[in-house]
Amino acid sequence: MHFVGGKDELTTQGMTERFVSKLKNPRSAIVKVAPDMGHTGWEDLELGY
Repeated sequence: MHFVGGKDELTTQGMTERFVSKLKNPRSAIVKVAPDMGHTGWEDLELGY
């Protein structure tokens, strides 16, 4: 599972999706977008997975 912030301008959703698409088995990975997150503050987020 790969998490990305919807407001992250450093590691964007597109970058994350391209990374996952290059994995040996990209269907085994899930990209979860936290729409209101930027690049920082993840330590305070309750991911609930």
